[in-house]
Amino acid sequence: MLPWLRLLVFVPILVAARIRGIERRTLARLRDAGADTAERAILLAPGGAMTRLVHRRLEKNGALRKSGSDRYYLCAAAYEAARRRRRRVGLTVLSVYFIVIAILFFSGVFS
Repeated sequence: MLPWLRLLVFVPILVAARIRGIERRTLARLRDAGADTAERAILLAPGGAMTRLVHRRLEKNGALRKSGSDRYYLCAAAYEAARRRRRRVGLTVLSVYFIVIAILFFSGVFS
């Protein structure tokens, strides 16, 4: 197998880490500002494609709620529910990922 192809094994992990970092910073900003109700909603800084993806995903889960003119606040209960769902799905995906890697390793693909 080509050496650079071996490095592709780590791409999903790096992407997930990047997404989680953006989410963590967004949540910290909302919590630090006390943006937990519509009246205390704040403006979120525009970002790149990954930031938009994270914000869209948080909105879809109901954790990030819009309050008028581009202001957002955090719904902690919805975030915790989404986090539990995501953790369950993530553990399943990670398990399958490691099983596939183990199969490829023991079949000699990585030798």
